[in-house]
Amino acid sequence: MTLEEKEFKINGYCFYDPKREMEEKSTFYSRLYDMKEKLEETAIPGWRNAAEVFKERAREMASFYSWKKIDDHFKINIKKNAVSQRINRMGKFFLFYYGERDWVECLTYYRERDIVEKGFKVMKNDIQSLPLNTNKDSTTKGFIFVCFIGLIIRMKLLSMMKETKIIEDYTVESLLLAYIRQQAHPNIEISLIVIFCRFS
Repeated sequence: MTLEEKEFKINGYCFYDPKREMEEKSTFYSRLYDMKEKLEETAIPGWRNAAEVFKERAREMASFYSWKKIDDHFKINIKKNAVSQRINRMGKFFLFYYGERDWVECLTYYRERDIVEKGFKVMKNDIQSLPLNTNKDSTTKGFIFVCFIGLIIRMKLLSMMKETKIIEDYTVESLLLAYIRQQAHPNIEISLIVIFCRFS
């Protein structure tokens, strides 16, 4: 495909990834219903405007809901058309490039960069490396090093969980919790701990 503007023209490819579509749908629906539940559970302060409170709490998900105020709570309905439009775009992405490159080369570069970006996302969100809260360069370097080691361990563990299909029933956090409980109470039989034996 080609994107043309007055001053420039840029080429690109459109890709569809079924696995990515499934992951995006799962994440989206989880957020959609979690946010709906939180909006309905939390009371509206009497001194505040309901519309402002809704926008503040729903944030980027606001366009997927309609609401009305009943007493001091929201009654939330999901906008099916808005959700359908969002779902229909999932799994598709565009890669634009400069020069002479085929689609295989573009996709390879993208996947290499995507792995790095996902690693930093895990480090920031799951390992909670931010904010740094450090005052010296040596402390910052040490903290980042420990976070990086944690990232390596987590990614390796996640890969092994996918291979053994344990990921279908457990998250990394719940598996670690099961391991801690097993260490505290050796009599508890947890077959999942075999994964840690393989890892170590």
